[in-house]
Amino acid sequence: MHQRLANATNWWDGTQTPWTHAAHCGLIALMSVDNLKALGDNIRRLRQSLELSQEEFAHRANIDRSYVGQIERGERNISFSNLCKIAEALGVSVSNLVEGV
Repeated sequence: MHQRLANATNWWDGTQTPWTHAAHCGLIALMSVDNLKALGDNIRRLRQSLELSQEEFAHRANIDRSYVGQIERGERNISFSNLCKIAEALGVSVSNLVEGV
């Protein structure tokens, strides 16, 4: 049996939940790098269409400017609450942000 599968089927040692163990074993990928990049590209395109700098946009969304850059480059897996802040600052729905992702 593949070691990762063996670990996944024999996970309980009293210190981990199924969620943390699966994440630790690499069985859960919340978003792929390609998806993060596509999301970041969508956010950048929408921000630029409003002619907002990263700094102005970050202020509107109440998030750090450096975080905006990391999101737009696909370097950060953002939380749903930050995704909602970003959508609101851009005047679009969350579904618009994730279109094509």
